[in-house]
Amino acid sequence: MLYNKPLALKGILLIAFCALPCLPAFAWQRPVDKLLAKLEKHPANDRKKVDLLCSVAYNHASPKQARAYAQKALKLAKQLNYPRGIIKAYRFTGLAYMSARDFKKALHYYNIALEAAKDAGELKQMARIYLNIGLIYRSQAVYNQALAYMLKSLKLSEKLDDQRGIAFTCNNIGVVYNTQKNYPLSLKYYQRALKIKRTLGNKRSTANTIHNIGAVYGAQGKYDLAMKYSLEAAQIKKEVKHPKGLANSYGQIGKLYLAQHKYNQAIKYYTASLAIDQDIGEKYGITETSINLGVAYTKLKQYNTAKDWLQKGRQLAQKINARELVQDSYQGLAEWFQAQGRFEQALQYHQKYTALKDSLFNSQTSKQIAKMQVLYETEKKELENKVLKDEQAQQKMLLNAQKATIRQQKIITLLVVIGLLTTALLAFALFRQRQQKQKTNNLLKQKNEEIFTTNEILATVNLNLEAKNEHITASIDYAQHIQQAIFPAEGKLQQVFAHSFVYFTPLEIVSGDFYWLAELNTAQTKSYTKKVLAVVDCTGHGVPGAFMSLIATVLLKEAVLLKHIHSPELILNELHRNIRQTLKQKQNYNRDGMEIAVVVVEPETHTLEFAGARRPLVYVQDQHLHTIKGDRLPIGGEQRESERRFTKHLLYLHRPLSFYLFSDGYQDQFGGEHGKKMGSQRLTQLLDEVHHLPMETQQKSVEQKFTQWKGNMPQTDDVLVCGVRLD
Repeated sequence: MLYNKPLALKGILLIAFCALPCLPAFAWQRPVDKLLAKLEKHPANDRKKVDLLCSVAYNHASPKQARAYAQKALKLAKQLNYPRGIIKAYRFTGLAYMSARDFKKALHYYNIALEAAKDAGELKQMARIYLNIGLIYRSQAVYNQALAYMLKSLKLSEKLDDQRGIAFTCNNIGVVYNTQKNYPLSLKYYQRALKIKRTLGNKRSTANTIHNIGAVYGAQGKYDLAMKYSLEAAQIKKEVKHPKGLANSYGQIGKLYLAQHKYNQAIKYYTASLAIDQDIGEKYGITETSINLGVAYTKLKQYNTAKDWLQKGRQLAQKINARELVQDSYQGLAEWFQAQGRFEQALQYHQKYTALKDSLFNSQTSKQIAKMQVLYETEKKELENKVLKDEQAQQKMLLNAQKATIRQQKIITLLVVIGLLTTALLAFALFRQRQQKQKTNNLLKQKNEEIFTTNEILATVNLNLEAKNEHITASIDYAQHIQQAIFPAEGKLQQVFAHSFVYFTPLEIVSGDFYWLAELNTAQTKSYTKKVLAVVDCTGHGVPGAFMSLIATVLLKEAVLLKHIHSPELILNELHRNIRQTLKQKQNYNRDGMEIAVVVVEPETHTLEFAGARRPLVYVQDQHLHTIKGDRLPIGGEQRESERRFTKHLLYLHRPLSFYLFSDGYQDQFGGEHGKKMGSQRLTQLLDEVHHLPMETQQKSVEQKFTQWKGNMPQTDDVLVCGVRLD
C-alpha cells in the first residue's frame, strides 16, 4: 500500500533517523536457539518433549526445518497416545507449509488437525486452527473465507474466555478489514487486541498490533499518528529481538517517507528491511520490499535500477503465489513506463493491475464480509442478552428462595409460639379446672382430623400421579411393541447373513437407532439375488427418535420394495427427498433427519455396494482394515444445494470380507480413565483386533468393551453395531 498525502513529521524525523540500524545484516539471538538447548538437555521421550518439539517447529525460521521438527513431534505423540500433542504437531506442520507458501499442503494438515481437535474436544486448539485456516485464505486474498474462519475462532475464544486467543484473532480480523479499506472496523479490532495484549504483557505481540494501527493511520493520511505508532512498534521489536517484525516496521516507515516524497530516506529504510528479511529468509518480505524499492527508484528517475527491482519483485510474487504483491508489481511497472512516456506499455500493465485488483476486491466479497460482521455482532448481542436474562432469572430464583425461607422461619416461629402457649394453657387448665382440659382435647382432636384429611388428599394425589406414570410407561411400552413389530425380528439378520451379529442397546425404552433388512429376488427365478442392510441413526432418542425411526422404515420399504430402487446411493437420494417432503422442511424450520449407512450385497456378481450419509463402512479384507467415509451431508434437514446426491462405493468379494456398520452412540460414549469420548479410532481398533473371531465372540467383545469404557457414567445415546462376514 502506498500513501499519497503529505507527512507532518516535525520532531519525529530525528527519532526515525536514529532508529535506523547500520547495514548490513544484524546478529540476532533467535528464540529457537534456547528451545534447541532445552531439547538437547531433555532426552526422555515424554509429553514434555513433544511440546518442546512443537515449540521449536513454531519458532524456527526455516520452513523445512520447522516441518522436520513438527513431524518428529507427531511421531512421538502418536507413540505416547498424546491427543493434544498430535493436534499441535499437525497444526505446526501446516504452519511450516504456510510459511513456505505451499497453501494446499498447509490447508491439508490444518484440516487433519481440526478433525483431531473435534474428536478430542480440544476447543482451544480448534480456535487456533480456525485462525490458521483464515490466515491461509487471507494470504491468498480470499477475504470473505478468511473472515468466516477468523470469526469462528473469535467466537470459540470468547466462549472459553481465552484472552490470548481473542487478542490474536482480533488483530488478524483488523488486518482483513484494513485490506478491505474498512478503517473504522479495522481500528476497532486492533484497539481491542492492543488492550488485551498490554494486559497480558506480551511485548512482541503488542508491537505487532501497534504496527498495524500505524498502518491504518497511514492509509487514512494521518501520517503524524502513523509515524508515532510505527516508531513505537520498531523500538519494541528491537528490544525483544524480533527481526521479522522489525523488518516489517522499517518497511512501513519507508512507505511513510515515500508518501512524503522523501525518496532517499524511504530507500534507506527499505534497504534496512530487505537486509533483515534476507538474513532470516523471509520470502514475502523480500518480495514486497523489492517492489517498494522499484517504486522509490522510479520516483528518483533511476529507471534501470527501478526496473531491476520491479521485475525481481514481480517474479518473486508470482513464484510464492502472493496475488496482492503481483498486483503491486503491475502498478509499479505501469508507473515506470508512464514516467518514461511509454504510455502503451503503461496502459497494458495498468489493465493487468486493474483486473487483478477487481478480482481481489469485488463488491460481492465486501457484502459477504459486511454480512458476516453483522451476524457476529448480532449473535454476540443475543448471547449477552441471554446471559443477562439468565442472571436476572437466577437472582429472581434466589430472591424467591429467600422469601420462602423467611416464610418457613415465620411458620416455625409461629408454631413454636403456639406450642408454648398451648402448653401453658394446658398447664393452666390442669391447674384451674378439668373442664378446660376437655375443651383443649376437643380442639386437638379437630386439628388431628384436619391433618388426617390433608394426608388423605395427599395420598389421593400421589395415587393419581402413580396412575398417570403407569399409563405413560404403558404407552411407551406399547410403542416399543409397535417398533419391535416393524423392525426386523430377532435372528432375522442371521437368516439373511449366516455369519453376523447385532449389538443394540437403546438409551430409553424406544430408540431412534435401528437396522433394516431386505432380500430381493428376480421375477423369473424367485431366488434371492440381492441383500440390503441399512443401519440408521435418527435425530434424537427416546420417543422423538422412535417416531423418526417409524417414518424412516416406511420410506425405506417404499423405496426398495415398492419402487425397486436397489442401488445404495439412489436409495439415499430417494430417502432424502421423501423425508424433506414428509416433514415439509421446505415450508418450515424443521431440521430433523437421520444418518444412515446402506450396503447392497449381490452374491451372483460377488460385489458389495455402499453409500452413506455421515456414517462410514468399516471392512477387513486380507487382514487389512479399511474405512470408507460416508458423504458429509445427512438425510433430511437444511438443504442449500439445488439437489443432494450421494456417492456409491464398490467392493469385490472374490476373497473373504468382514464389514461393520454402526451409529455414533458407541464412539460418542463418555468414559475411560479421563471421562472422554471413546472415539472412532478406538472402535475401529477393536474391530481390527476381533474380526477373525466367531461372530458371537465378536458381539460379546463389542459389548464388553462398551460396558468397560462406560463404567459408572450414564449412557449418552442409543448404541447400534452390526457386523457381517462374507466368505
